[in-house]
Amino acid sequence: MKLHIEKKKLHLRHVWRIARGATEFKEYWFVRLEHEGISGFGEAAHNERYGESLDSIRDFLELARPLLAACTPHHFLPVKESIHALATGQDAAKAALDLALLDWVGKKYALPVHALFGLDPRTCPLSSYSIGIDSIEAVQQKVREAGDFPILKIKLGGEQDEETMRALREVTQKTVRVDANEGWHDRQLALEKIEWLAGLGVEFVEQPMPAGRLDDLIWLRQRSPLPLVADEDVKTA
Repeated sequence: MKLHIEKKKLHLRHVWRIARGATEFKEYWFVRLEHEGISGFGEAAHNERYGESLDSIRDFLELARPLLAACTPHHFLPVKESIHALATGQDAAKAALDLALLDWVGKKYALPVHALFGLDPRTCPLSSYSIGIDSIEAVQQKVREAGDFPILKIKLGGEQDEETMRALREVTQKTVRVDANEGWHDRQLALEKIEWLAGLGVEFVEQPMPAGRLDDLIWLRQRSPLPLVADEDVKTA
C-alpha cells in the first residue's frame, strides 16, 4: 500500500465551545491508502490531553509507512494488529489508518463497513448530533440545522445551563443527551442539575465531573435519576 498524508485546517461553521474551552477551527492529519487503483481515507482527530499532537501523529504515520508498503489491505485485520503493535498510544493516528483500511476494503468489495463485520444497521446504536455551548439564539439555530438527526447531544457546564435547556426544549422534543465535559466541580451541584435535567426527558449525562474523582462519581451515580456515562475518565476500552 502507498500512504499519503495531508494536514488540513478546517474552519468551523460555528465556534466549538465546551466547558474546557473553545476553538474556531480544527487542524488534523488526513490519510489516504492507495492500492490497486483504489483509495481508502481516514482522519486522525488527535487530543493533546492524551499526549497526541500534530507532530506525534505525523511521526507515527511515518513510522507505519514501511509496514504499510509491505502489506496488502486485503488482509486488513492482521495489518491493523501490526500497526497497533508499532508503538503505545497515538490512538488517533492508529484510528485514521484503521478507517482508511476499512474504507479501502469496503470500496474494493462494494460493501458497506457494517456488512464486513456482519452487523445489522437497524440494530446498531444511533449516534448523536453534538451542539456546543453558545448563546440561546445560536443553540436554537443549531437545533434547526440538525435536521433529521433523531438524537441531539448538548454541551453544558457553562453559566447558562438551565436557560440553554429550556431554549432547546422550546424548539424540539427529540431525544437529548447532555455532556458536561467535566464542567460541574461540586457533586451536590451536579446532582441538582441532573435531577432538574431528568424532568426535561434527558436520556443520560456524560462526564458530569472532572476525571479522576472516582469517589465523587460513585456518590453521584448512587443518587442520580439518570444514567451517567464516562468519557474523559475512560482512556482504554
